[in-house]
Amino acid sequence: MSNILNLVETVAALRAPGGCPWDQEQTLASMRPCLLEEVYELLDAIDRSNEELSEELGDVLFVVLLLCQIGADEGRFDFESIAGQANEKMIARHPSMFGPPLERAGSGGTIARWEQRKATLSKTNVQPRSQLDGVSASLPALLHAFRVGEKASAVGFDWPDVTGALDKVREELAELEEALQTGAGVREEYGDLLLSTAQVGRHIGMPPETVLREANSRFAERFRGMEALAASEGIDLADADAEMLDALWERIKAAGG
Repeated sequence: MSNILNLVETVAALRAPGGCPWDQEQTLASMRPCLLEEVYELLDAIDRSNEELSEELGDVLFVVLLLCQIGADEGRFDFESIAGQANEKMIARHPSMFGPPLERAGSGGTIARWEQRKATLSKTNVQPRSQLDGVSASLPALLHAFRVGEKASAVGFDWPDVTGALDKVREELAELEEALQTGAGVREEYGDLLLSTAQVGRHIGMPPETVLREANSRFAERFRGMEALAASEGIDLADADAEMLDALWERIKAAGG
């Protein structure tokens, strides 16, 4: 633990009098884009499984510790209290590991049981808790759709398998096609279609946010390959017709691009 304690002390020094002017002027609000940027850089490193993963994890850890120090400076919270709170929460939500022997024997690790446990622990709250509470509105929309589906599924509001989810996609696609014909409700129907496709990913165990990122990368790689192929044959993509573009695209795909 010496390294984490050293980092905590370094962050505190950066915020202390005589420390770094940039770190000293930061607030919880001003650090929001920094946290978002570092998390996305970490996600990219995870996707690529490259040697920068450790470094990117460290960058995220630094930002989190800086947020903790800002909270401490404002008298709101500190790293110690946050770590303690997180530890207590995880122990309470995993009775199958940390609870009494009888509770351990009957507890499973399903999402439904996790949500039930969270709801039980939240019954002391004054405000009524929605099943959808805890899904951050700041999440990327596709991930948000996935998480909302998980929450609803925990109380049985779901299809029994992927067949129902696929049927819903077909239904929403038909409604979008109809909306395009009439010109009414196109935005809503397109949104419903995207929401339903996220639930397909949930049923087949493939997080749509990750899968879409992979598809984006695959498309970009193929498009660049198509550009290179066109250039090697003296073809200007801007002047090529749809048939020529399709032919180039299929050649890149056939070549494994």
